[in-house]
Amino acid sequence: MRETWAGWVVLLGGIIALSSGLMATLPQTHNIIASGRLFTDWILPIATTITVFAFCLYLFVAMRIDIIIDEFGIRFKFLPFIRKKEYPWSEIAYAWVRKYGAVREYGGWGYRGIGRKRRAYTLGERYGIQIITLGGNDILIGTTRPEAAQAALKGAGKGEPPDPKWRSSVLRSFWDWLIGK
Repeated sequence: MRETWAGWVVLLGGIIALSSGLMATLPQTHNIIASGRLFTDWILPIATTITVFAFCLYLFVAMRIDIIIDEFGIRFKFLPFIRKKEYPWSEIAYAWVRKYGAVREYGGWGYRGIGRKRRAYTLGERYGIQIITLGGNDILIGTTRPEAAQAALKGAGKGEPPDPKWRSSVLRSFWDWLIGK
Protein backbone atom coordinates (compact mmCIF):
# COMPACT_ATOMS: atom_id res chain seq x y z
CA MET A 1 0.00 0.00 0.00
CA ARG A 2 3.03 2.26 0.22
CA GLU A 3 2.91 2.53 -3.57
CA THR A 4 -0.72 3.69 -3.87
CA TRP A 5 -2.50 6.90 -3.07
CA ALA A 6 -4.96 5.02 -0.86
CA GLY A 7 -2.17 3.78 1.40
CA TRP A 8 -0.87 7.29 1.88
CA VAL A 9 -4.39 8.57 2.58
CA VAL A 10 -4.78 5.91 5.30
CA LEU A 11 -1.43 6.90 6.81
CA LEU A 12 -2.36 10.58 6.69
CA GLY A 13 -5.67 9.75 8.38
CA GLY A 14 -3.78 7.95 11.14
CA ILE A 15 -1.51 10.95 11.65
CA ILE A 16 -4.53 13.27 11.83
CA ALA A 17 -6.25 10.93 14.35
CA LEU A 18 -3.10 10.79 16.46
CA SER A 19 -2.68 14.56 16.35
CA SER A 20 -6.31 15.29 17.20
CA GLY A 21 -6.30 12.77 20.07
CA LEU A 22 -3.21 14.34 21.56
CA MET A 23 -4.45 17.90 20.96
CA ALA A 24 -7.73 17.13 22.74
CA THR A 25 -6.04 15.54 25.75
CA LEU A 26 -2.89 17.57 26.37
CA PRO A 27 -4.51 20.99 27.11
CA GLN A 28 -6.54 19.42 29.93
CA THR A 29 -3.48 17.90 31.64
CA HIS A 30 -3.43 20.36 34.54
CA ASN A 31 -7.13 19.81 35.34
CA ILE A 32 -6.77 16.04 35.04
CA ILE A 33 -3.81 15.93 37.44
CA ALA A 34 -5.64 18.15 39.92
CA SER A 35 -8.70 15.87 39.87
CA GLY A 36 -6.63 12.76 40.60
CA ARG A 37 -7.88 10.80 37.58
CA LEU A 38 -4.57 10.77 35.75
CA PHE A 39 -4.74 7.20 34.48
CA THR A 40 -8.31 7.07 33.14
CA ASP A 41 -8.48 10.62 31.82
CA TRP A 42 -4.98 11.13 30.49
CA ILE A 43 -2.65 8.10 30.31
CA LEU A 44 -5.18 5.58 28.98
CA PRO A 45 -6.48 7.74 26.07
CA ILE A 46 -2.97 8.76 25.01
CA ALA A 47 -1.62 5.19 25.30
CA THR A 48 -4.57 3.86 23.29
CA THR A 49 -4.14 6.49 20.58
CA ILE A 50 -0.40 5.84 20.28
CA THR A 51 -0.90 2.05 20.26
CA VAL A 52 -3.52 2.18 17.48
CA PHE A 53 -1.36 4.55 15.44
CA ALA A 54 1.73 2.35 15.94
CA PHE A 55 -0.21 -0.73 14.79
CA CYS A 56 -1.45 1.09 11.66
CA LEU A 57 2.07 2.31 10.94
CA TYR A 58 3.40 -1.24 11.39
CA LEU A 59 0.84 -2.58 8.89
CA PHE A 60 1.66 0.24 6.47
CA VAL A 61 5.35 -0.69 6.56
CA ALA A 62 5.11 -4.49 6.91
CA MET A 63 2.30 -5.44 4.50
CA ARG A 64 3.58 -6.97 1.29
CA ILE A 65 2.95 -9.82 -1.10
CA ASP A 66 5.84 -12.08 -2.10
CA ILE A 67 5.08 -14.37 -5.07
CA ILE A 68 7.14 -17.31 -6.33
CA ILE A 69 6.23 -19.00 -9.62
CA ASP A 70 8.34 -22.07 -10.31
CA GLU A 71 8.14 -25.65 -11.58
CA PHE A 72 6.07 -26.69 -8.53
CA GLY A 73 3.33 -24.07 -8.83
CA ILE A 74 2.46 -20.67 -7.42
CA ARG A 75 3.41 -19.85 -3.85
CA PHE A 76 2.93 -16.57 -2.07
CA LYS A 77 3.14 -14.83 1.28
CA PHE A 78 0.78 -12.06 2.31
CA LEU A 79 2.79 -10.67 5.19
CA PRO A 80 2.17 -10.25 8.08
CA PHE A 81 -1.06 -12.30 7.82
CA ILE A 82 -0.33 -15.35 5.65
CA ARG A 83 3.12 -16.91 5.95
CA LYS A 84 2.76 -19.45 3.14
CA LYS A 85 0.07 -20.37 0.65
CA GLU A 86 0.65 -22.81 -2.22
CA TYR A 87 -1.19 -23.71 -5.39
CA PRO A 88 0.57 -26.63 -7.14
CA TRP A 89 0.22 -26.88 -10.93
CA SER A 90 -1.72 -30.14 -10.48
CA GLU A 91 -4.52 -28.11 -8.80
CA ILE A 92 -4.54 -25.15 -11.22
CA ALA A 93 -6.81 -25.22 -14.26
CA TYR A 94 -5.89 -21.70 -15.46
CA ALA A 95 -3.52 -18.96 -14.36
CA TRP A 96 -2.95 -15.65 -16.15
CA VAL A 97 -2.20 -11.99 -15.47
CA ARG A 98 -5.05 -9.52 -15.79
CA LYS A 99 -5.94 -5.95 -14.94
CA TYR A 100 -8.53 -5.60 -12.20
CA GLY A 101 -10.33 -3.08 -10.02
CA ALA A 102 -10.03 -4.04 -6.36
CA VAL A 103 -12.87 -1.85 -5.10
CA ARG A 104 -15.25 -2.66 -7.95
CA GLU A 105 -14.56 -6.41 -8.09
CA TYR A 106 -13.66 -7.33 -4.51
CA GLY A 107 -14.87 -4.46 -2.33
CA GLY A 108 -11.41 -3.08 -1.54
CA TRP A 109 -7.82 -3.97 -0.86
CA GLY A 110 -6.35 -6.58 1.46
CA TYR A 111 -7.49 -10.15 2.06
CA ARG A 112 -10.97 -10.42 0.54
CA GLY A 113 -13.48 -13.25 0.27
CA ILE A 114 -12.74 -15.15 3.46
CA GLY A 115 -14.58 -18.48 3.46
CA ARG A 116 -15.77 -18.20 -0.13
CA LYS A 117 -14.75 -19.73 -3.41
CA ARG A 118 -13.60 -16.33 -4.64
CA ARG A 119 -10.62 -14.73 -2.87
CA ALA A 120 -8.30 -11.81 -3.48
CA TYR A 121 -5.02 -10.80 -1.90
CA THR A 122 -4.26 -7.24 -2.97
CA LEU A 123 -2.47 -4.12 -1.79
CA GLY A 124 -3.62 -1.64 -4.41
CA GLU A 125 -1.90 -3.01 -7.50
CA ARG A 126 -3.52 -2.62 -10.91
CA TYR A 127 -2.60 -6.12 -12.12
CA GLY A 128 -2.98 -9.52 -10.55
CA ILE A 129 -2.38 -13.20 -11.16
CA GLN A 130 -5.79 -14.78 -11.68
CA ILE A 131 -5.92 -18.46 -10.69
CA ILE A 132 -8.80 -20.84 -11.31
CA THR A 133 -8.34 -24.17 -9.57
CA LEU A 134 -9.73 -27.51 -10.61
CA GLY A 135 -11.91 -27.36 -7.49
CA GLY A 136 -13.63 -24.22 -8.73
CA ASN A 137 -11.83 -21.68 -6.56
CA ASP A 138 -11.15 -18.26 -8.05
CA ILE A 139 -8.05 -16.56 -6.56
CA LEU A 140 -6.49 -13.22 -7.45
CA ILE A 141 -3.02 -12.26 -6.17
CA GLY A 142 -1.97 -8.66 -6.77
CA THR A 143 1.39 -8.03 -8.42
CA THR A 144 3.49 -4.97 -9.17
CA ARG A 145 5.44 -6.89 -11.83
CA PRO A 146 2.83 -8.13 -14.34
CA GLU A 147 5.32 -8.68 -17.19
CA ALA A 148 7.59 -10.92 -15.08
CA ALA A 149 4.58 -12.83 -13.74
CA GLN A 150 3.19 -13.36 -17.24
CA ALA A 151 6.57 -14.59 -18.51
CA ALA A 152 6.88 -17.03 -15.58
CA LEU A 153 3.34 -18.34 -16.18
CA LYS A 154 4.02 -18.83 -19.89
CA GLY A 155 7.24 -20.67 -18.99
CA ALA A 156 5.16 -23.03 -16.85
CA GLY A 157 2.71 -23.70 -19.67
CA LYS A 158 -0.02 -21.41 -18.32
CA GLY A 159 -0.64 -17.73 -18.88
CA GLU A 160 -3.74 -17.82 -21.06
CA PRO A 161 -7.25 -17.20 -19.77
CA PRO A 162 -9.96 -19.71 -20.61
CA ASP A 163 -11.88 -19.11 -23.82
CA PRO A 164 -15.02 -17.14 -22.82
CA LYS A 165 -17.33 -19.30 -24.97
CA TRP A 166 -15.87 -22.52 -23.59
CA ARG A 167 -16.02 -21.18 -20.03
CA SER A 168 -19.64 -20.15 -20.28
CA SER A 169 -20.80 -23.49 -21.66
CA VAL A 170 -18.47 -26.33 -20.63
CA LEU A 171 -16.58 -24.95 -17.64
CA ARG A 172 -19.66 -23.49 -15.98
CA SER A 173 -21.45 -26.86 -15.93
CA PHE A 174 -18.21 -28.57 -14.82
CA TRP A 175 -17.89 -26.19 -11.84
CA ASP A 176 -21.55 -26.74 -11.02
CA TRP A 177 -20.92 -30.47 -11.03
CA LEU A 178 -17.86 -30.09 -8.77
CA ILE A 179 -19.68 -28.06 -6.14
CA GLY A 180 -22.86 -30.08 -6.35
CA LYS A 181 -25.20 -27.60 -8.00
